[in-house]
Parts: sequence; C-alpha cells; structure tokens
Amino acid sequence: MNFTIKSLLTLIFFTVSFTQIEDGCDLPDSETTGYLYLLDDGSVLYKTIYPIGGFQFTIDGVTINGASGGAAATAGFMVSTSYTQVLGFSLSGATIEGCGVLTVADYTGEATGISGIIISDAF
Repeated sequence: MNFTIKSLLTLIFFTVSFTQIEDGCDLPDSETTGYLYLLDDGSVLYKTIYPIGGFQFTIDGVTINGASGGAAATAGFMVSTSYTQVLGFSLSGATIEGCGVLTVADYTGEATGISGIIISDAF
C-alpha cells in the first residue's frame, strides 16, 4: 500500500509549539497522523504510525548542503539532497518505525518550514 500526504498518513510540520520539542517522541500521539518537525540544528524529527519506506521533503528558505545520520542511516537508507530537497529510501525494503531523528540536514540560511512532504511505505 503506497500512500502520500493526501492519504492515511498526514504529516504536519509544527511552526509554533507550546511545549519544547527535543526528540521525535515528544511529538503528539495520534492514531491517524504522523509528524515531521525541524529543529534549529537541522535535525528532522519524526513520529509515525506506519513504517516509512521512503521520504522526500523541501526545507524552505535554505540551501541544503547534505543530510546524514538519524534513523535513516541506521536503517541503511540512501539519503541524497539537492539544494532544496532531501530524499531518502531503502533499496533492501528496510523501514523506519516509531519516533526519533529521521535525518540531520546541513544547510545554509534560516529555515522557514518543511513543505512538499512525501512519505511512502516499503512496497
């Protein structure tokens, strides 16, 4: 079952929060929604209810120099970047579950948000 932001898994980027978010597990619990959150240091936090087999997103307002680490690296994902987008996927069918740091983006500029979010499962 493939899905994108318009299907069962809706990812929301929080721009304002009343609690301090330091880890993906700090993001809200939901039976219907997964979340992405960008920290000032470039860490892209996630909390998902479905296994993630691939991801793509744009970090607005910056020039992306690269991305590495996090659950994507642990799962053996190939992560590549353009000047505006981060793309990650597994060639082996590995998935990322739960919550934590998805990847850490290195960028120049001041990020204003995450947009163009696409998440897929492994199939």
